[in-house]
Amino acid sequence: MPLAIAGRLCPDGIYVPGNFDRYVEASDAVMAIFEEQTPLVEPISLDEAFLDVTATEHLFGGAIAMATQIKRAIRERCGLVVADIWQRANGIDDGDVQSEHVPKSVGHSHTFDTNTLDAAKIESTLLRLAEGVGRRLRDHTLRGRTITMTLRVAPFETRTRQRTLREPTDDDVTIYRIARQLLRDALAEDREGGRTSPVRLVGISVSSVSAGEQLGLFDAARHARLNAALDAVRSRFGDGALDRASAREVKERRRFSGHRSR
Repeated sequence: MPLAIAGRLCPDGIYVPGNFDRYVEASDAVMAIFEEQTPLVEPISLDEAFLDVTATEHLFGGAIAMATQIKRAIRERCGLVVADIWQRANGIDDGDVQSEHVPKSVGHSHTFDTNTLDAAKIESTLLRLAEGVGRRLRDHTLRGRTITMTLRVAPFETRTRQRTLREPTDDDVTIYRIARQLLRDALAEDREGGRTSPVRLVGISVSSVSAGEQLGLFDAARHARLNAALDAVRSRFGDGALDRASAREVKERRRFSGHRSR
């Protein structure tokens, strides 16, 4: 029901503002999963779409198997539950009741206003996403072993690459370096195939998540202290209070490129 109609019907209701940017981010991630099963996806709202699987269902074991795979992928990679109307109507729910929930993955993605081939811009965005994912992991005392990079390129193709670490991590720089290499590998593969791939969306997620503090000495401890300091400053003064140099916009970093010392 539109909010305007709800307001007229229930003028004394309490209306809590939503976070539309987060809704769009979640919608993009879900639609990307749909497009891994079929290129024929027709979104009809932020959280609904029609999928024509006529030409691809034989690749994934049939329509029912595809629906099951989609539900599982959305739950594992986005932390969302896809409603199956028939099951709910018949009182069927295979999920367990959990008093404490450890997410299976933590992720962020960004959709560019226009398709871009600017590698520096894409990688700086990737760093910001890695920082967000790392901070969310640390906020909940979580670490993960599998880092996944998601790339949506023209014309509406979605690529995913992932790498599993020997030890779990919550470190921004570790997450970023691996995701950046996965990104470069994916784009290099396209170039070798003679394809140009303007990027529309880029995302990072960390899965195989477990609870627990980061253990280790020397480098791990140093990164942990640095991340804790960054988190503390950003919590008090905002996310823009501190920034790694490589996360700045390219045009900002090039402001002094024309200056030459004498």
